[in-house]
Order: sequence, then structure tokens, then C-alpha cells
Amino acid sequence: MGDLLNGMTGWLTANPSWVAVAIFLVAFTECVAIVGIVVPGTVIMFAIAALAGSGILPLSEVLLLGFLGGLLGDAVSYFIGRRFHQNIRQLPGLRTHPEWMEGAEKYFHRYGIASLLVGRFIGPLRPMLPMIAGMCDMPLPRFAAVSVLAAAGWSIAYLMPGWAAGAAIRLPLPEGFWPEAAVVGAGLAILFGLSIQSSIRQKRYATKLISVLSLT
Repeated sequence: MGDLLNGMTGWLTANPSWVAVAIFLVAFTECVAIVGIVVPGTVIMFAIAALAGSGILPLSEVLLLGFLGGLLGDAVSYFIGRRFHQNIRQLPGLRTHPEWMEGAEKYFHRYGIASLLVGRFIGPLRPMLPMIAGMCDMPLPRFAAVSVLAAAGWSIAYLMPGWAAGAAIRLPLPEGFWPEAAVVGAGLAILFGLSIQSSIRQKRYATKLISVLSLT
């Protein structure tokens, strides 16, 4: 793993124009069902975000790329679930590791739509829950609404620390860093609070809000 990570960051350092593509692809891979469990995307995301923060990309662009990549990963996973339904259990990986499916399925049935918010920050559940939502025929507008919210919070939580670490290496910090950091930090606090509230109170507030937004 160390050699792979060093090789990847070394190549990106020599080819900085590919850093944006790398952030998008790693975020996408981290959120795709089955693949996201196998690939250590969290470590890679931190490393690439740190590289981006060294002066290659602004924070806002890094967060946007992570958000879009994660959102696409969610969508692919959701439609895999809608397409295969119970036959998902026969897909490569799940035949030999049924526990990947079982844990996510129990969590989804217990917490419903709130599981997509909270589970986004739990590694083994993150790539599997959107697929379970599709398998259970969650309405697409409702899934899309919660996926947008979850992907935004996840992008901030997983990419901002790496970018800040990279930026700190080249002190002084780039112009406009603290205003941007304050905005995204406040957004993260709100999203995290909403997620916790959803889990503890079993969707009393967050689920109603998301249902209204999705007009269902």
C-alpha cells in the first residue's frame, strides 16, 4: 500500500494537471458499491488532497470535485441496486462476503433514510447503503435529495483536513483560506449535527426535511 501511494503521489507531483481528475476518480471509487470496501480510498483521498493543498488547487475546487465524484458513486450504486434487486447477492464479492451486505441492510432497515446520512461517515457502510436503497426501491427523488446532502458533508470531512495539511506545509496560508475554512467548517458542523439528530431521534426532523425537499 505504501509503495502504491508513494508512486501515485509522486506521479501526480510530476503531473499536477491530473490532480483534479485523481480527486474525482478516487472519490467516485470510494463510494461505489463493493469496490469502495476493497479500495483504501480514504487514505488516498487524504494524500491527494494534501498534494492539492500544496498550491495546485484551491479548497473550493477540491471540495467540489470530491462532492461530484461521491455523488456519481452514489448514483451508480443506487442504480445497481434498482437493476439487480435480490440478485445483488450473486454479484462478485458479495457471494464470498455476504456480511458486507448483511450489515448495511440491517442498518438501512433500522434507520431508513437517516442511515444514508450517518452511514456516509462509516467506512464499510458508505459504499453499500446507496445500493441497498436502490434494492429496496427507495424513490429516486428522495434518494437524490439525501445523497446530495450526505455527499456535501462527506467531501468536507474527508478532503478539507488533507488540503489544510498540504497548505500548512507552504506557510503562510494562501489568501482567503480562513474565510473559506470558516464557511465549510460551519457547513460541516450543521450537516454533522443534522445527521446525529436524525440517528438519535429516528428521523423526526431530518427525514421530514428531506421528504419536503424531494416533494414526495
